[in-house]
Amino acid sequence: MGVKRLFQLAVEIYYFPLLIMEEFGFVLKKELDFAKIWINSEYGIILIDFLPYQTVGLKEAQVLESNILQLLDKEEKVFGITRLNDGSDMDDKARAYFAKCSLTVKHTKALAAVFDNLGHRILYNVYLKINKPGIPMKGFANLQKAVNWLVEKKSIESLQ
Repeated sequence: MGVKRLFQLAVEIYYFPLLIMEEFGFVLKKELDFAKIWINSEYGIILIDFLPYQTVGLKEAQVLESNILQLLDKEEKVFGITRLNDGSDMDDKARAYFAKCSLTVKHTKALAAVFDNLGHRILYNVYLKINKPGIPMKGFANLQKAVNWLVEKKSIESLQ
């Protein structure tokens, strides 16, 4: 592969996600070593976009929660999207932490997860059965479906 093609790939990897996120009304709020935090203020959605080939452990889960809580008002509750990309993973300790942490329990109304592969979807179904979250959670194959589901949840909530 030539240098020109490598440069093109680097540009696509960096800018393509920006274009997709902006298309859905998300604004980049924070970049961490292992994830990016995006917010759609119109719908009150926070999106955690895990970077490719990163493993999230307990330490990273705690750092992520802390950074997100700093972006929220003290009592604010939001909708969330978690997006795992190629090769990204979350260990058992991080999954258990997220199931019970303040961010999930006190600040999240519903959580959508977007997966790039079947393996992540299978792990997610196992996660939901083991940890039994106290909020609505659902997995999706793409971001559009996840956003639509959360917007629908918000619409139903506003009617109540």
